[in-house]
Amino acid sequence: MKIIELQNVFVRYLQPYKLALREINLSIEEGEFVLLVGRTGSGKSTLINTINGVIPNIISADVRGRISVFGNDPRKMPVYRLSLDVGTVYQVPESQIFALVVEDDVAFGLENRGMPPEEMRERVREALELAGLWHKRAHPTFLLSGGEKQRLAIAAILALRPKVLILDEPTSMLDAVGTAEVFSLLRKLNEERGVTIIMAEHKVEKVLGFVDRVVAIDNGTIAIDDEPHRAVAKGLSKFGVEEPQIATLHRMVKPEDGYFPITVEEFLEVDRDLKIDVEDGGPRPSGEPAVVGQLRILQIPGQRGPYPQRRRHRDTEQLGGERRGAQRLG
Repeated sequence: MKIIELQNVFVRYLQPYKLALREINLSIEEGEFVLLVGRTGSGKSTLINTINGVIPNIISADVRGRISVFGNDPRKMPVYRLSLDVGTVYQVPESQIFALVVEDDVAFGLENRGMPPEEMRERVREALELAGLWHKRAHPTFLLSGGEKQRLAIAAILALRPKVLILDEPTSMLDAVGTAEVFSLLRKLNEERGVTIIMAEHKVEKVLGFVDRVVAIDNGTIAIDDEPHRAVAKGLSKFGVEEPQIATLHRMVKPEDGYFPITVEEFLEVDRDLKIDVEDGGPRPSGEPAVVGQLRILQIPGQRGPYPQRRRHRDTEQLGGERRGAQRLG
C-alpha cells in the first residue's frame, strides 16, 4: 500500500530565491527501506523536509504539486500532528537530545504528549531495548559515544511509535563503530518491525545490501529510482556516490550488464568463473605505478559452491535463477 506519494512536485526557496526540487514523482510503499543518494546540495534534505512538513511550515518555501502522506497534505497539517506518523532524525545527535539522563530523554516527547505514566514507562523501556541502550538508561547523555547518542535520538522517536522513520545522513558525524551500530538498528527495525524507512546517506556500500530501493537525486530531480543492483548498474558514481568495490570489479569485466552484485557473496555467485590476469602496466606519466587487468581464472581456495545466499530484495525475487545464471561467464 502506498503511504507517501509526490506528483510533479516543485520546491522553491524564498530566501535565497532558489529552485531546489523540480518535477519530483515518487511513491513509497508501507514497509519499504528507501535510500536517498546524491551530492551535497542535490536536494535530498529538501525532499525529506517536504515529506515531513518542515517545508513549508517551518522553513519558508513555495511548494507546488500533489503531496500525500497517509492521505494528508503535509502543507496543511501542523508538524507536531504529522510527527505522530512520521518521525525524523537529523545529522547531529546532540541537537536532538534534551535531557541529562538517557531514559529522561526518551520520555521527553511522551511527556509533552500527556502520556499516562504507566504507558510512558512501558514505551521508554521498549524503545531503549530496541536501540540497545536499556542498560544505560540511568547514564548521563553527555557521556555517551557518538553512535550511542544517535541511537538515543532514534529511540526517542521510536517511543512515539511513528509509522515512518526518516533519517537525514544519520551517520555523517560517526566513526565506523557508531555507523555500524546505527545501520544494524535500522535494519532490525525494518526487517523485524516493518517500519518504513527513508534515509539519505553517503556511506552507501554499508547499506545497499538491505535496502529495497535507491533513489538518486541530481540537481533537484530524480535521476534513478530502482532496485539496488540495477541502480548500481546504471552508475551511482556520477552522482557523487562511491559504489561498492565489488561492483567496480564487476563493471570492469561486464560493463554492459544490467544486474550488478553488491556484496562479496553475490559476487562469488554471479562471477564465480570470472577470469582475471593482473600484470604490471609500467609507470604512468605522473610516475604512479599502473596495473593492467586481463582474463584469468579467479579461484577461491576451499570454495566450491553453492555460494551463500543473502536476503533478496522484493523486486529481485522476479529475476529468478535464469537471470542470475545468465550473469556468469563460462
